[in-house]
Amino acid sequence: MKRFIFLMMALCLITPTITATGKPEVPIEKPEKLVVWCNTVHESVTNGTSRGGANLTAEFEKLYDVKIEWVPLAWDQMLEKIQLELTVSQGEPDVVFAVVDWATPAFLESFIDLSPYLKKNPIENMEDFSLGGINAFTLQGGLRFVPYRSNVQLMHYNKDLFDMYGLKEPKTMEELGEAAKKMTHTRADGAKVYGLAFIGSQTPLEIIRAFGGDVVDSDGKYVLNSSETRKAIAFMKDLYVAGAIPPNFESLTSANSRQLYVNGLIGMMFQGDNYYYQLNDSTKSGVAGKSWFASIPPSQDKSQQPGNVKLALWGAGIPKNAKKNTNDMAYEFIKFFTSRTNQLEMALNGNSPSRSIVYENEEYIKLAPYAEASLSSSPYAYPLIPAVNGIAEVMDAALEEISRAITGSKTIENALSDASKKILSILKREGIPQ
Repeated sequence: MKRFIFLMMALCLITPTITATGKPEVPIEKPEKLVVWCNTVHESVTNGTSRGGANLTAEFEKLYDVKIEWVPLAWDQMLEKIQLELTVSQGEPDVVFAVVDWATPAFLESFIDLSPYLKKNPIENMEDFSLGGINAFTLQGGLRFVPYRSNVQLMHYNKDLFDMYGLKEPKTMEELGEAAKKMTHTRADGAKVYGLAFIGSQTPLEIIRAFGGDVVDSDGKYVLNSSETRKAIAFMKDLYVAGAIPPNFESLTSANSRQLYVNGLIGMMFQGDNYYYQLNDSTKSGVAGKSWFASIPPSQDKSQQPGNVKLALWGAGIPKNAKKNTNDMAYEFIKFFTSRTNQLEMALNGNSPSRSIVYENEEYIKLAPYAEASLSSSPYAYPLIPAVNGIAEVMDAALEEISRAITGSKTIENALSDASKKILSILKREGIPQ
């Protein structure tokens, strides 16, 4: 009899639990490691190798008895590699980092809906995260990525040039335009100094937003052809005619603009908040100690302060084709590193925090004097264009026609008319109702 009871107990221990559906629930084996596809900066700010000191990777590995294998991907190849990996039956990464600009429905569909995890094992104080970022990473009501690293766009400016021309921080976009024209000049060495950096793929859309316009709204509806857009384009055309922006702006990148700025050839520039460190690095910047910052202002027609600004955001998600036995641990990874405590630790390591509460921390403020400006801009920060399917073509079409209007090769009306035809055709093809 005792032998019979022992055998029954043994069978109970090895027999899988039967679920409500009648299917056996096989216990999930804890993985030995997590493979994390990332950008180099994600690893450095987590391990404390850029600055700071807290090695959160080591803390996580000790706490969960699992190894993290960071796999940094080159930026110019990152999206292509991730998209290719998502097409195979079982991918290598257990966690993937992605920027909000990639978050089209087609891209988000390849990642696990985190709602069941969030309900069962909630991430604390989700209200800290930018609503614009949460919305952009959500598909069909389910969050696919949790914000991990965030950059709020600020106006960086050369204080020496402002003092030289008796200028104050602009409170409206119109004041900013006048300041840009006033400080535009040719130096004694023959070098041209421009009042405002102008990144061809970015700045036109930021200025349109400051005037209250947009290309498409949060529902994917086309809204570029508006009075606000016309005012913004007329404003930019005036700067172009005055020589206050580089004439080759269409080909200028963010990196190009930063180089002109640190060489003293740009008065003002829209860049992420944490570029403050690079712009004031005495070993690399000719304007170190002279580069200040402020919130990007709105048009004088808008009562809101500050203006709507670009949100650059990285999130962490779990691919649907990841190994099933790693999903639970992958979620623990995301929860651990996006907690309030660890977002602060990573911020002290050089990360741009995705939680707004970090900007209020005294220890962080000492390292990041721009924290107050970032915090005030955070509620008005969201991706430049909602990530609808076909977004790359939409952006290209909008920027192409806006640039033609700025340079005068087309009238504003003709440029907007042609942009409408192109963009509405793309949105119709993608099945986005107008």
